[in-house]
Amino acid sequence: MKPNVMPTADEIHVAYKQGEAAVRALFERQSRRLQELEARLQALEDQLAKNSQNSSKPPSRDGLKKPKTKSLRQPSGKRSGGQKGHTGYRLEPVDEPRHVEVHRVAACQHCQADLSEVAASQVEKRQVFDLPEIKLEVTEHQVEVKTCPVCGQVNQGEFPEGVTQPTQYGPRLRAQMVYFNQHHFIPLARTAAYSRMIGAGCATLR
Repeated sequence: MKPNVMPTADEIHVAYKQGEAAVRALFERQSRRLQELEARLQALEDQLAKNSQNSSKPPSRDGLKKPKTKSLRQPSGKRSGGQKGHTGYRLEPVDEPRHVEVHRVAACQHCQADLSEVAASQVEKRQVFDLPEIKLEVTEHQVEVKTCPVCGQVNQGEFPEGVTQPTQYGPRLRAQMVYFNQHHFIPLARTAAYSRMIGAGCATLR
């Protein structure tokens, strides 16, 4: 039976319910599985890559995996890249960009005359496509503590389910870390470092 490399939805749900320690344990278990599979894959690739030129195998054992000969193609004399008449592709500008920054001309570059009140005869445009800045949102949960004036009993409110630590990552961010580690095969150490970097960036914004 093939090993189950990816965690099931039930495993992820159980780890989330149990808290951060369970999620980290799930990460570590999956990381070990991936490392074992990577080692096995590397061993197989090394075995398949052997031929008569890099090992003790005789040339007769190369079969269809004989080392490739150098290309006999001659240079065409054409320039590298797209040729004349070739249809190119690029980012197409949008009609209504979300942000517009106007870089005004304040003075003449030749005589230094004041041009701040002179109307522009034309405007040249260039658009930059980029991702917005990522910022964490911090929600603070506060529970009230009240002493009953009748019997003296101290009463305290209850934190929401899953809020168990003084500071912790929320379910959406934890799910994102699982996604990075399991689906994009980002190592556990790098995934943890990324989450710490986000948390540190959030602290500087307070």
